[in-house]
Amino acid sequence: MASNPHTSEANIKVAIIGGGLAGTAAASRLNILASSSGQSVETHIFDWGWHPGGRMAHRSVYVAQADGSERFQAPPEGSGDWWLLDFDHGSQFIRIGRQNDTPATAKLLGPLVDSKHLCHWLDGGSRLGWLSSSGAFVPQESPDARQLGEGFFGIMKSPKSHSHEIFASTTGMVGVCAVVQSMTKGLKVYQRCRVLGLRELKVHKSTAEQSKLAPAPTNSSTAEVSNSRLGRKWRLLGDRGHHEMSSDMLKVKGREEKDEDVLGDFDALILTEHMAWLPEWHPCCLHGLKDIFPKASAWVRERLGYNHQNRRFANIASLFTLMVGFPEDEIDVPFDAVCIESNTIQFAACQSSRPYAKKNDSKSHIHPADCWVVVSTEKFAEKCLEQETMSRKDSSGKIRYCPQEEKYLRSDPADIMLDEFLRLISRVRRTEGVKTKNSESKVIYKRCQRWGAAYPSTPTTKRKPTSKADGNITDHGMCWEIGNAGIVCVGDYAEDHSVGSRGRSMIEAAIASGFGGAEKILAWQIKSAA
Repeated sequence: MASNPHTSEANIKVAIIGGGLAGTAAASRLNILASSSGQSVETHIFDWGWHPGGRMAHRSVYVAQADGSERFQAPPEGSGDWWLLDFDHGSQFIRIGRQNDTPATAKLLGPLVDSKHLCHWLDGGSRLGWLSSSGAFVPQESPDARQLGEGFFGIMKSPKSHSHEIFASTTGMVGVCAVVQSMTKGLKVYQRCRVLGLRELKVHKSTAEQSKLAPAPTNSSTAEVSNSRLGRKWRLLGDRGHHEMSSDMLKVKGREEKDEDVLGDFDALILTEHMAWLPEWHPCCLHGLKDIFPKASAWVRERLGYNHQNRRFANIASLFTLMVGFPEDEIDVPFDAVCIESNTIQFAACQSSRPYAKKNDSKSHIHPADCWVVVSTEKFAEKCLEQETMSRKDSSGKIRYCPQEEKYLRSDPADIMLDEFLRLISRVRRTEGVKTKNSESKVIYKRCQRWGAAYPSTPTTKRKPTSKADGNITDHGMCWEIGNAGIVCVGDYAEDHSVGSRGRSMIEAAIASGFGGAEKILAWQIKSAA
């Protein structure tokens, strides 16, 4: 857990909840702006994942050739032969513009391109295209491909006609945020650290040496602290909860405050996780947020389309990604990445083609595998979640969170997505005249990842114009400000431009939003110091 120092020499102390791209971008931008303006900012990132990155996720697993057993640590010599499987099972790529059309993305990730942490993927586009429902492969530069559209997050945009290039990480996409965070001077990062409570502290106008706790009602805190430069002060409470725990382990036992729960006191907060606004049954709910800002809470839930029946945000799309492994050279197809005409799956990428791929392992008992990531359609994910919900009522009528269950993720969604992928692969092989070793592909690993909040869905109807000041929320177009509180909300969900309306990918939106939130906080700091 983070310590709770009260002797910081920084002008302001900022907590960022969420270590994905938006939070990482905000931390980096805060550091750069503070340095250039002569300000001092102490920044802390709290993230409940095993690794930084959020949806920039990666999984490595070893599978025994003898019995199919699995392990995450490298097996010792003498334990038999093993396959090594690697998957980028979240974000698949990053588009970075050669011109000034993606300034935030270029500023944040340009240094990673220069240092070779990000490299071109699918360079030339000859092994990128569409896979039609008839099983025909249509290469990217074909006129027929352009007729089929821009594909998965605009990946089919021609580099000849658009100023974007496709990049992927040499260490897996999870490495992007980790590298940027390591380059951000003075940044403190806490993984497997869930923020679950917010308390407002009573601020003295005169300086106090130490804050002292007093019994506090649930909707505010009466702890007294030294003067906050931004006018209000916030205490964060947390635990060691992480996203792969069971629902019983994630359940909040109570709302009383204990010393070991205190993560720290902060002048400003950056919320990257829209699930902080969900009701208290959700493990990411930020307890106290709704009590302190009831109007803001109502505004966010309305904006994101909270559905009281399925207890999810209608304007946030869900997806499943299938990780599937085969023996090396088992899948012989004319593409490395393909957008797909199907009601079940929309994209597939050969992981062996990615910059991080380990072509050869120095240990003779470790062997490469043919690994693929297959992405579901939104409609298929919605259908699955209707049957296997993310929350349900227990016998007492209380709502309980349903985390991802390993048995389910290896059965229904995985089987259906795999069957569709293999069916289309079989068709394209026949169409292309590819001869195969076996009539059926041998599967050595399959598992789905449920992304309950994959990205903001494209609205089917035009959104109502958003008020610049609605209740306690001010919408700045790229981030939301909770009025006079030193709190901003950032992320692709808060950025006001979807892929369809402006051509901005959700990665670009998350970075731009993180930059916007950081700039807002530094503007408050400079104004207060004037």
